[in-house]
Amino acid sequence: MVPTTLSRRIDRLDVSLSHETIYTILSSRRRRYVVHAIKRADEEVDLTELSRQITAWEVGVTPQQVEYQQRRRVYTTLKSTHLPILDEHDLVEYDDEANTVEPTQKLAELDIYVEALQDNEIPWNLYYLGIAVTSILLLVAVGVGVPGISVIGPMGVSLFTITAFAVSGAVHHYYDKRSRLGHGKKPPEVRKQQ
Repeated sequence: MVPTTLSRRIDRLDVSLSHETIYTILSSRRRRYVVHAIKRADEEVDLTELSRQITAWEVGVTPQQVEYQQRRRVYTTLKSTHLPILDEHDLVEYDDEANTVEPTQKLAELDIYVEALQDNEIPWNLYYLGIAVTSILLLVAVGVGVPGISVIGPMGVSLFTITAFAVSGAVHHYYDKRSRLGHGKKPPEVRKQQ
């Protein structure tokens, strides 16, 4: 398993939970997996199937390969800990007797972005800062007449900067969509590790 650093961005619409509460809820990887699965389903989910899918993501196998004991441990913690927390904050409707879970309107409105970074990756904010610093250094080099670089001219530096930010913005937008809980077949953390 590849160690990752997580950063989260929460885009709220009409959600009454504070950022601190949402971060606390999402501090558990298992709850992030629950949120991802529930947002994807967009309807009532059986707890047994939910626990099987989450176990598969955690163990790195297909749901059909999950062993009973593995699923049972996840099932128990979902039932006793994670689902009651999500239900308490009105993010899911958990029916303990029927063993079903479904998303609420609050969860549907909550847009959660999880940036899973492997050890050798840098976050987007540092990447953009690097482009800005490079552009400034190029402009200074052109201004003071550094041989080889001064031929680029201010217009060339401007063209480089605009192109770098435009291409980077498009790529960032693509990865941003893939890194939202509830989008894609697997949670962002699982996709990043494979």
